[in-house]
Amino acid sequence: MKIAIFGENHTSVSFCKKFIEQGANVTLFSESLTPLADLDLRQCRVNQVSKVNLIPGETVGDRSRLCDLFRVIFEMNTEKLMKDQKVDNPSVFEKLSKSMVSTLQGKIEMGEDFDLVVDLRPCPNVRPIGKASAFALNERIYHNHSKFLASDVNDSGDILIFGSGNHLARVLISLSKKENVRTHLFWPKGLNKEKFLLTVSPKYLSSLKDFFESVEKQKNDNRIDHEKRMKEWNAREDYIKVKYPRPEAKSESLIEYKDMGIVSLDRLEEHDKFFVTFEPYSEFSKNHSSDIKTLSVDFIINAQKNRVD
Repeated sequence: MKIAIFGENHTSVSFCKKFIEQGANVTLFSESLTPLADLDLRQCRVNQVSKVNLIPGETVGDRSRLCDLFRVIFEMNTEKLMKDQKVDNPSVFEKLSKSMVSTLQGKIEMGEDFDLVVDLRPCPNVRPIGKASAFALNERIYHNHSKFLASDVNDSGDILIFGSGNHLARVLISLSKKENVRTHLFWPKGLNKEKFLLTVSPKYLSSLKDFFESVEKQKNDNRIDHEKRMKEWNAREDYIKVKYPRPEAKSESLIEYKDMGIVSLDRLEEHDKFFVTFEPYSEFSKNHSSDIKTLSVDFIINAQKNRVD
């Protein structure tokens, strides 16, 4: 099997060695790594990966998409190659025409086909958290803020999380072990807890179910406690009632927002908080008036898989 690996770090080298041990023919594409012994390293930029024959979304009956090869288009710095060729094979270089030499003095694209591609490069294309999968107002401004995160937080406070899949699962499991944290969980449009649990890897399911069960138990305990305190308060004479405030329900550790879209983010540094404005998605079959609300949080976590071009 012929495998292409993209990456700039130790992980990509480890993957190469693992596949080579299995007898695969491995090529590592990297812009920054220096040549390594026993590895076929292409020091170049990968510009495009596609199937050779299949268009995106196309399938072949009773066959997987692996029946077709992946075509990797990469950009080579031919000027360096020419200099190396001139040193290693001067006789071959001398036979090149002046027009060929002139053409090769720069960059050209080349292509090669592979059975399998493993992309281990960091992906900078962060998915937005705004309504309709677009950037909310000021999200581009604040997405690099120290309290606008992609994973876990170390401090306590109010946290807004937007996400799905295994990324969200890991964040929720981590936060479930912390104290003094209140989570505002915004589900992407059309997603809820039941659908979410169907999308995560089996290794997270047990911990996630325990987490959601503990949340439901806390809600039920809080409800029973609030009803008890309200009953005691209502049983008092009016002249005694006025001396005691009306009992309030305890705050929940997890508050879920379904089919709510985040519209804008604002920040007042003197309060050290984000102010998040959100509204429901319109139901086009009904006359729907927008109900805009704002909440304040200490942290925002974008727990989504990065978008790959």
